[in-house]
Amino acid sequence: MIDRGVLQQLRAELEDDEIVDSVLDSYLAELPGRLRALHDAVDRHDVRALSASAHLLKGASALIGAQGLVKHCQQLELIAHSGSLEGAADVCAAASAEADRVVALSPRLRSAPSQNLHSKPPLV
Repeated sequence: MIDRGVLQQLRAELEDDEIVDSVLDSYLAELPGRLRALHDAVDRHDVRALSASAHLLKGASALIGAQGLVKHCQQLELIAHSGSLEGAADVCAAASAEADRVVALSPRLRSAPSQNLHSKPPLV
């Protein structure tokens, strides 16, 4: 899910659609590597790397309003902090599926005038 209100607020604060589009483009370009880092950490049973990778992706996802990914990253952080990776692979898979949805929705998020974003509910 994308919370369009987050992007609306970012557009209002920056007053420049090109900058917001650039932020979105950077996020999308970095997304595969960040997801790969999550999966690699789980494969290596590295709780520190999982925690750090999940935290980075959570922050980046929050910036663009990718609330579904934020939720999955929070779950991964909790799993990593527990010291056990039980369930982490499933949450990583769910995060990857959510990332696919974000990528699919991304063209609809570019350069939309703020007034149009204001009238639409969050994407699901």
